[in-house]
This record gives sequence, C-alpha cells and structure tokens, in this order.
Amino acid sequence: MRPAPGHPVPCGDPDDMKLALIIDHLSSDLAGTEGQVVKLIRGLGPAHQIDLVVLRDSEWLQSAKAALPCAVEVIGLGGITQRGFLPGIWRLVRFLRRRRPDVAHTFFPIANIVGVLGARLAGVRAVIASRRDYGHWITPGYLRATRFANHFLDGIVTNAPQVREFTERVEGVPRERIEVIYNGVDVEALRRPAPASALKEKLGIPAHHKVVTLVANYRPVKRHDTLLDAVALLRDSHPHLSLLFVGADNVGEPALQAVLAHASKLGLSERIHRAQATGDIADYLSISDIGVNCSQSEGLSNAIIEYLAAGVPCVVSDGGGNRDLIQDGVDGLRFPVGDHAALASQLARLLDDEELRTRCARAGLKKVRDEMALDIVIARFAKYYMAAAKLA
Repeated sequence: MRPAPGHPVPCGDPDDMKLALIIDHLSSDLAGTEGQVVKLIRGLGPAHQIDLVVLRDSEWLQSAKAALPCAVEVIGLGGITQRGFLPGIWRLVRFLRRRRPDVAHTFFPIANIVGVLGARLAGVRAVIASRRDYGHWITPGYLRATRFANHFLDGIVTNAPQVREFTERVEGVPRERIEVIYNGVDVEALRRPAPASALKEKLGIPAHHKVVTLVANYRPVKRHDTLLDAVALLRDSHPHLSLLFVGADNVGEPALQAVLAHASKLGLSERIHRAQATGDIADYLSISDIGVNCSQSEGLSNAIIEYLAAGVPCVVSDGGGNRDLIQDGVDGLRFPVGDHAALASQLARLLDDEELRTRCARAGLKKVRDEMALDIVIARFAKYYMAAAKLA
C-alpha cells in the first residue's frame, strides 16, 4: 500500500481541511454506512470544506442535499460494462482536480476501487478507503480489483476490530495501515423517555406484555427466523411476550413475506407487531424490554449501538463485530449464530432477571458514552484525516 507517483496538491490550513467523501450511492440517512456518512458530514461540515461525491444519484439525495452542510456532486457513473463508465471516471478525476481536497475517503465497494484510483490520479494528498462488513457480497473479480486499488491507499478505516482482522487476512493489508473508528451515535437523542403506553396500544401490543425488539430490514442475513424459532420455545413459559420488528416494511418484498409465513407456521402471528424504520427509533426503543440482533454477518451493528444508547439490554448473535460490542454477561448476552435454542435460553435469562437487565443496560450505556458518542467519533475522524494529510 503506497502512494502513486505524482504531484499531490498542497495541503491547507488544519482549521480549514478540505475533504471529499466518495460513496457509491446515498439513498437514506437512516441506513448503516449511509447514515454514518451523513453524521460525519453534519459533524465536520460547519468547520471544514466537504464535498460529497456520489457515483449514482437517488431520489433521497435530490430532496435532501440542500440541507446538507456540504457541496454535492453526482458523477453519474454507469456499470463497468456500460458506455458511460470510463467517462464517469474522468469526470470524477476532473472534479477532484478542480476542488483540490486534502483527503479523499471512499465508502462502499465501487468507490473503494474507482474512487481510490480517481483520487490518486487527481493528485489528492491522502486517500483513505473504508471496510465496514465482511465482504459477503465480494466476488473473486472484486477482490482482485480491490487488492489492486489498495496499492494506492494511505490507509483503511474499519468500524470494528473484527472487520480489521478480516481485512488484514483476506486482503493482505498490514495491520498498521488499518484504523478502527467505531460508528457514532447521538446518545442524547436515544435516551429513553417514559414508556409510552399509547404507542403500545397503537401497535396492538398488550400493556402487560414484555417487548422483545428486533431492528433490522427484512433480509435473509438478518435471520428473523432464528428469533421466531426461539420465541416459539418460550410460548408456554413466557405467555406475556410480544415481538416488535422495526424495519423497512414493504409488504410485497419476498423476504418479509417469508418472515410472516414462518411466523404463521409457528402460530406466532398474533405475537408479531411491525413498525416502519424511521428517525423516531427512540420511541420504539422506549417500549422495548430487550433488543435482539440475530444477524448471520455484521460489521458493527448500528441497531445494537442504538439499543445500548437507549438503555435497552440486548441479546446478540456471536458473529463478527457483535463480539466487539457485547461482552457476554457484562453489557449484554450472546448466542451462537443460528442457534435458536441458545437464543431462547438467553432471552429467558434476561426476561426472568430484572437485576441482570438493569446491570447490562447500565454497562452498555457507559460503553457507548465512552467510545461511540457522536462527538467522540467525529473528533477521531478529524484527527485521523489531518494526520493522514499531514495537517496536524
């Protein structure tokens, strides 16, 4: 991993750092990586010049860009086999040469290749890439291209130690070139208000029921089925238990239909309550007694961080970045991925032990405040960028 020959642009004043954030697409400020990029823009935008460079446009971006404290440039990059692909790369290079950022930071698979190469061709002083998951999408071709682009990087930022280890092992990147900066969360925005009985009533949840919440979009990798199978085992021992699924609720999606069909097969349809994922996640967490993450693969789960910030004790699958967030028995409980019987046992432990729930909730909230509070994370990114561009 080394800078390419060329003539980097002169660096500027550290109090006026120029930053280009290059991302494949930006379709929401709620989704994982996209939400973190928007938080980064809002945190750094008032003090620094930021260009948000988006390879593909979206309706959300067109409606939201005026409110972002940054310039927005849509490159319009087509697929690699499409006619507009190479002209799109050239547009990216020309834009970066014109704007002369001190640092370019890329997000998502295409930007981590095309954005890196374009930034280096443009002479950007420091070029940083991101790794935020375990590359379940990656193909041999993508991996070869990514490894090639890595030769032109100054560093990689991951959001969890487990992702750093994966990147080191699979891509062959030296550990000293990989920085870990956790996802940031606005702790105060997620502080739990008094439980809202009206919200329970609106969702159809009986007032006396304990609520187990899973915040996740309906995708097979999120393993809603594991939670349903676990709750089926608790049907008799914990009859006053409801499930709240919070996620993109498109009834026509096959993944959601599969979840609903599985719930029906288990006789749990009346226990399932659904809510659309919105910016009001704190409201749903305010009525939650336990938060769950069952994912097959996670980088660093924003949902788990939100549970912790809201003071909701949680049970999570023992996979990937979840191990970085939850120390079993200290700030939450863990179970082997896909093991619904183990999940049922851990849920029963928390449901039956109020003192354990309180202890885990307090420890989790302290961890988030100490390591993942948004102001701490923004400051770490600013320090890292300035060091990479030798502005510090």
